[in-house]
Amino acid sequence: DLGAPDTWSSARSSAVPADEAQGSADEADPDPAAPADDDRSDARRAASARRSRERGRTPLFDQYEDGDRPKAANE
Repeated sequence: DLGAPDTWSSARSSAVPADEAQGSADEADPDPAAPADDDRSDARRAASARRSRERGRTPLFDQYEDGDRPKAANE
């Protein structure tokens, strides 16, 4: 039973009583009245990807490009 309070989880080092787990989950939820930062996070993600490319890092599938088709690292 995955909902049991004594179920092991990689997110925590020990079992948490159900009442404590519910309380911390409620606190972690963002305020629904707060404005969403989806546009900002998309822009940040794009900027981060751009900086990575400028540093010479490439995605895994593009490391061994052969001609007009990128190869995966395991090919």
